[in-house]
Formats: sequence, C-alpha cells, structure tokens
Amino acid sequence: MFSPEPRPLPFRTIFAEQFRVTGFALVREAMLAAAALTAVCVIALVTAWRYDARLYLDRELLMPTVVLAALLPFAVWKGDRPFDRALLWTLPVPRQRAALAKLSAGAVWMVIALLITCAALALVALASGGGIGMARTVMVEGVGGAIVRQDWRAPAWMWLIPFVGALTLYVMGSAAVLGMRHPLRWISGVGVGIGVMIAIITSLASESAFESFIENWVIRGDVGIDFALNAGEYSLSYWRRGAEGRFVQIWRELPDIGGWAVAASFWMGLALTMLGLAFRRHWER
Repeated sequence: MFSPEPRPLPFRTIFAEQFRVTGFALVREAMLAAAALTAVCVIALVTAWRYDARLYLDRELLMPTVVLAALLPFAVWKGDRPFDRALLWTLPVPRQRAALAKLSAGAVWMVIALLITCAALALVALASGGGIGMARTVMVEGVGGAIVRQDWRAPAWMWLIPFVGALTLYVMGSAAVLGMRHPLRWISGVGVGIGVMIAIITSLASESAFESFIENWVIRGDVGIDFALNAGEYSLSYWRRGAEGRFVQIWRELPDIGGWAVAASFWMGLALTMLGLAFRRHWER
C-alpha cells in the first residue's frame, strides 16, 4: 500500500515563510540604511532650520536608491547561494516556485524600504516649512518655435518612476545572482569587454556615428534609459543661452505617462526575460 503524495504547499505559504526569512537576513543592511537615512534627515533638517530654508521633496531624491536595488539580490541570497547546497532547494516545492517566492519577498521588503525613505524625507520637508513637490515655471517651445512660460508641477504618476526603476534593476540583479555561478566575475568581465569593444569601434568607425547611436538610441530613444528612469527629461529638453547670458532649459514637450510606460515596459520585459533564462539553469530533471 502506497502512502498518498503530500499536497504541494500553496505559494502564499512559501512566500510568507520567505518574507520572514528574508527579513531576518536583511537586518544588518536595514540597520545601516536606517542609520544613513537618519543622519541625512537630521543634517538636512538642522541646516534648513539654521538658514531658514524650506525643503521640498522631489522624486529625484529617491533615484540614488534605485541603483542600490541592483545590489539587493546579493544580500537576499547571501546565506542561500543558488549554485551551492541552498536550503531553499530542500523545500518540497519546485525550485522555480521557491525562487520566485524568495525574489518576491525581497522585492516587497525593497518597496517597504522605499516607502519608509519617502515618508522620512517628506516629514523633513514638511518640518522645514516646505512640502511635497514644488510648482515651477518652465519654458516650453510652442508653435513656430515661440517660447512660452508655463506653470508646471510634476504629475502624480512620476512618483512611480523610482519604484518601477528599482523593481526593474532588482529583477536584473536577481537574474545575475540566479543565472551565474560567479556573477561579480561575469559582470566585471562583461564591463571590461564592453569597454574594449567601445574602444575598438571608436577607433575603426566614426566616433561621432558611435556617439550618435548611443545618444539617440540607448539613452534618448523611445525606449531609452532616459525615458525609463527620468521620464525623458534629457530627451525632451535642451539648453539655450538666454538674454542675460545664462543657460535656460527649453522643453520641446513636457513628460507624459505614455512615453514613460513604453520605455519602462521594455526594460522590465528585458529584465523578466533575463530572469526566465536564469530560472532555466535550475530546472529540475
């Protein structure tokens, strides 16, 4: 007589356990981040009070945390390396589901950290007499090249940019950790290889043509990095010398959610494709 096969664990159960385990694994990093955030807030608030300045929270202040999101997977997996005898692989579930639960838990903790950072900076801005977001007068190029002044405040959807950007880089970093046995070596090698390739291309081809390709496609293209992480501020504007000799920023058009959504979707799709290829390396036979 054979005993019945055990029922597979539901994903919510695996996620809840990995959320708890990942939280304990990130305690040291969380304490360091909290200390750094506290120091920044105290220094900013004391300086604002001393010089009677008003601070305003802008979404650009959250962008440095986006870069750290690419490094977070290394901390999430530091005690459970995928290519060693990871404790995660001993769970009675397929490896892909277990890995997805762990990645999702790390992503939720990252979003919580971003929300806490945003709330702390907002409190500092309000305590200084400032606020969240600041209206400004921008110069917009109208019909026939006429420059018109326009009052503009960043719309609410632009606050999604740092969160979506952080999630995209987190998925890419997770793909590197899951798909490479020695990710740091591979990343360093690829970086050196790209540098050599750029040097060869610029020596054989026209430097202006290569720079034009990077500028117009990789950075400023419709799915370029500028649209994905900055809503196209660099691509949609240019600088021109004003009447008083100062350079002023002229907008061809103001950022819109459609252009950002297309670029963000492209990079997130690329990140998910990389993650899917990384999952294939742990396919159970």
